Amino acid sequence: PTLTAAPLTLTAAPPTSTGDPPTPVRSTITLVRHLHHLLTKDSINFLHPTPTLLRFFHLCDTDPTDSIASRLNLLQSSQILPSSRWPLLRSLYHHVLQSLLLGEELRLRSHNFSQLLHHDAFHRALLSASLEVLLYSYGSSDLFPASIEHCGVNVYDFFKVIEGFLKAEPDLHRDVAKHLQVVETKILEELGWREDSGLHEALRSLETANQRAEKARGGPSVFMNRVERLAFRRLQIIGGLVDVTGETLRKVWTCVQHCLSEKHSTLLRNRHLDQVLMCSLFAICLVAESEIKFKTLVAAYRSAFPFTPQSVVRSVYIAPGKFDSIIGSITRFSYRKLNLSSSSSPPVPRYSDSRCSPPSPSPPL
Repeated sequence: PTLTAAPLTLTAAPPTSTGDPPTPVRSTITLVRHLHHLLTKDSINFLHPTPTLLRFFHLCDTDPTDSIASRLNLLQSSQILPSSRWPLLRSLYHHVLQSLLLGEELRLRSHNFSQLLHHDAFHRALLSASLEVLLYSYGSSDLFPASIEHCGVNVYDFFKVIEGFLKAEPDLHRDVAKHLQVVETKILEELGWREDSGLHEALRSLETANQRAEKARGGPSVFMNRVERLAFRRLQIIGGLVDVTGETLRKVWTCVQHCLSEKHSTLLRNRHLDQVLMCSLFAICLVAESEIKFKTLVAAYRSAFPFTPQSVVRSVYIAPGKFDSIIGSITRFSYRKLNLSSSSSPPVPRYSDSRCSPPSPSPPL
């Protein structure tokens, strides 16, 4: 059978001049058309597992065909989508799964992906990403994190499939790909650090984790490397706006890396990455005798990232049920985490001890 998920009105859309600004309806038509073209351009029916997918399934130690079909049917019974859109979701899920497996087969020279294909969280995350793409294309307001809640997957497991999804579907419409990248950034900067994200358990088990897991899913080290690169880019931007550069900025970066290290990453638990950046910047400048005013720092931050929620500055997690402003958290951070002197005299940090390691180099971007 052929795909029938698209509304009939798509083919009847009136032509528009290239100079007209996009409207929500026009954007939806464009994105859904693009998605249909992506899934039908090779004249292969992805509504059901293709012969290529079935080959991978049959090569597993235990054939996952039935469990994969049952999971799809169970999700469909939850009625999270109109019935007319389910063929499109199923087709996208099968399409990206096949692309991922073909890529891994080429990379690993292996044909047996039993571990991956029997991993429930992987399939649910892949379904969540497919659902997110479909919902965004149709202009739905019920987007992430609602999509992962519908599919029963946590934030960290969802993060692990985003990169693979984008690589497996390089022809996604640029607006859809950008949306997934924005979601990924939200996870890196805040949502991944929440108590129930699944990241903290993964970090605790990092050393004992099975390092042979297929690379179609990123691991804790991948997550932390992404966070580090994001932190460095943002620190450069904020530092430049408050005239903190050179050696001082390198010392701030060393402090940030210390906070992001496996030993101290709990500093970000239930917090926003930018809160740690501002605390580090303010504290290191204080002890380096190049103090910046708090208002100046906040103004620079809001100028650089105008769409960031006010809660980043006004509500910093301290303990269960307890929050403080960013300036209050800076005081706690400076004196408790950086071991600054709490006397009335200018603080003398252990950070500046000659026995400490030199400022860290920037991460590869």
